[in-house]
Amino acid sequence: MNDSSNPNSTPVPLPDPEAKSPEQWREYCSQLLAEVESLKAETVELREQRRALTQMIPVPDHVKALANLSMEEVLAMAQFEPTLEELIEQIEKEQGS
Repeated sequence: MNDSSNPNSTPVPLPDPEAKSPEQWREYCSQLLAEVESLKAETVELREQRRALTQMIPVPDHVKALANLSMEEVLAMAQFEPTLEELIEQIEKEQGS
């Protein structure tokens, strides 16, 4: 249950399975609900930070234009470009001569 808990916080310890008093389970559930609320608040904060950061990074117009293309169109454009291996070979040849 605590696999995705905040690594900076201590996970809520499981109560002793033999001690199943209603009060212990209420306390345990209350701690879990508090952790869930904390994680929700952290998620909202992180999303706001991500949104603010993405607005700060300028995106060139030619990159924005790619967002309107389908994956097939982007792949078709890439077919006419040199591969990474070809680029490396070209650079190595240029440096070798």
